[in-house]
Amino acid sequence: MARRIDLTASMIRAYKSCPKLYEFQYIHMLKPEKTPTALETGSNYHAQLERLLTGQGIDDTGLPGIMAEAFDRFIPWRDWKIAKVEEEFDWAITPFLHMRGKIDAVCSDGIPVEHKTAGQSIGTETTSGLKYVNHLAWDDQVSYYLLALSLLRDEPVTTVRYTVCQKPSIRLKQGETEEAYLDRCREWYDDTKVRFFEVHRSKEELDRTETEVRGLASEIRRRKIFYRNPSHCSLMGCSYASICLDYDPEIITGFVRKERESEELATCRF
Repeated sequence: MARRIDLTASMIRAYKSCPKLYEFQYIHMLKPEKTPTALETGSNYHAQLERLLTGQGIDDTGLPGIMAEAFDRFIPWRDWKIAKVEEEFDWAITPFLHMRGKIDAVCSDGIPVEHKTAGQSIGTETTSGLKYVNHLAWDDQVSYYLLALSLLRDEPVTTVRYTVCQKPSIRLKQGETEEAYLDRCREWYDDTKVRFFEVHRSKEELDRTETEVRGLASEIRRRKIFYRNPSHCSLMGCSYASICLDYDPEIITGFVRKERESEELATCRF
C-alpha cells in the first residue's frame, strides 16, 4: 500500500530547491538549534499581526511590535473585514496525498491574505522594489494556497493579497540607546515601506499546479537518493552546509530533531 504524503508549500519549496535539503528537514527531521535572527523577527512580527487582527492589540515594544504598528498605520486591513486568522487547511487530493498549510488571514469576501517581511526596498519606484513585486508574482506559494482553497471550496480562488513590511535599514548608532533607536525606526516607516499587492492565478494555472503537486508527491515517494543541488547552496547559502558533505546521523552538532514535519501546523490527523 502506498504511504500517505503530506505536502506543504515549504516542503515543496525545499524539495525543488535541493532534494538533500528536503531530506534533512523532512526525513531526518533536523532543524538548526538556533533560529536565525531574521526568521525570529519575522515570526514575532507574524505573532503581533495575529494579535492585532484578532483584536488583542500589539504587546511587543521591540522591533516586531514597531513593524506591526506600521502595518496598522499603512495597510487598510480594516476595510478587508478579516474573517479568519491563522487558518489551517488539510485537503486530500487523493487518499494518500494531502496538501496542508496555514493561511495568515482570510477576508470576508474569501480572498486570502499572506504577510511577508523584506530585507530590501519594496517601493515600486525602485529597481529592487520592482524585482520584489515580480518575485511575489512568481511565488509558488501563491499557486499552492490558491489551489488548496479552490479544492476546499469547490470553486476557483484566483486572487491573494500580500502585505509586505520592509525591515528597517537603519542601524543602532554608537552610543545610542535601544529606546532611541526604536523611536527612529518608528519614524522611518512610511507608505513606501509597508505595502500590499494582489497576485492572481488563472484557473488553467491552478490546474497545472495540481498536476505538478501530484507528480512531485509521486517522485518523492519513489525517491531513494536525495541528491544535492550545489547551485542552490552557492546562491542562497544553506543552514545545513556544516553536515551536508559528511552527514553522520549520530553527530548532529548544531541541530535538533523536530517533533513532526511541520511544527507550525497542528498534529496531523489520519
